[in-house]
Amino acid sequence: IILQAYTFLSNEYRLFPVHFSVRFCDSLESNDFGLREIVQPGNFDGCPVKKGIVNIYNWKPDPSKFPPFIPNGKYRLDLQFLHFSEEVLFIYAYGTVSRPLGRRH
Repeated sequence: IILQAYTFLSNEYRLFPVHFSVRFCDSLESNDFGLREIVQPGNFDGCPVKKGIVNIYNWKPDPSKFPPFIPNGKYRLDLQFLHFSEEVLFIYAYGTVSRPLGRRH
């Protein structure tokens, strides 16, 4: 997976300095961002990913597994899934980081 983050500023999504690549199955195994929970709802059985349609329902990332320094705001994540060098899936994910006042970090 190649991930690029954008933050919502001045009425548009602008490049945010978070860009990295991860191996999906390795991230699933180490439970990065609470990914292991996606095997429970839907028909996704984990790795290796089987050919066909995969359904995942009502999954949300685990906020305790995210870096604490991400500022409050609206974000878009572009997630490009590759099999070797061929793109097999592209996801635009939208979310908000919101903490109570006084807890900025």
